[in-house]
Amino acid sequence: KPHPVFQPLLDRAKNVYTVAEPGHTDAYEFQDGKLLMGKLTPLNDICWQKISERMGAPKMAVLMASSDLVAFVNWTMVPFMSEVWDHIYQEIVAPSEKVEGDKPKRLFFDLCDPQKRSAKDILEALELIQRFQSHYSVTLGLNEKECYEIAEVMNIPSEGNTRPALMDLVQRMHACLHIDTLLVHPVRYAIASNREEVVSFDGPFIAQPVITTGAGDHFNAGFCLGQLLGFDLTDSLACGVSTSGFYVQSGQSPSMEDLANLLTHWPS
Repeated sequence: KPHPVFQPLLDRAKNVYTVAEPGHTDAYEFQDGKLLMGKLTPLNDICWQKISERMGAPKMAVLMASSDLVAFVNWTMVPFMSEVWDHIYQEIVAPSEKVEGDKPKRLFFDLCDPQKRSAKDILEALELIQRFQSHYSVTLGLNEKECYEIAEVMNIPSEGNTRPALMDLVQRMHACLHIDTLLVHPVRYAIASNREEVVSFDGPFIAQPVITTGAGDHFNAGFCLGQLLGFDLTDSLACGVSTSGFYVQSGQSPSMEDLANLLTHWPS
């Protein structure tokens, strides 16, 4: 039986499949940072065998084919996630038929604190992510710390921690990754690079946040929403920073009305 904390998701979702007990994190937030105490042992049970038993590749194939956006997150915390991705690609994505002229659907990846994993594991994950580009428009999302960590593993030197230097680093990293979009979100702004351009957008700065744990997830969700609505790269970043900004300020996820109001009355 799903944990009660997931009830709002159950109320909205069309289908929910449980494959393991949830992990949980105790988050201690301070004015100058936060401590996250993760209890992640149950995530060791998430593997392709469990997913196959609970859902099955045919059902997953139908769900993926009918979805405008698919997201794979928490790679670092799930030890067998690379194995899961490999099976999904080999058994579901690669055999699927590509229709010429169709706009590819979107696939979003979030590694989630890859410093905890070895360079070998990270490079393997990046290789797997790039495979999906054959059938999807792939976006990889990173926070600023993760960006520098991935750049180091890729042997791409950073020229400093200024905004122009980070934009340059993101562009050089994206040039080495065969995916559509690379997304990086520092605290005060966000950067995105695709095949045509690299852009940045300031977020609404919240001097006294109600909560910061989960801000990156909200940013990613907002950016993906913008992409699904057909926004360009800059407007998708605006949607992302507005979503996370509202969450940090209020402690609540924004409704579509909340988001539209914030975008319409952008803070100066």
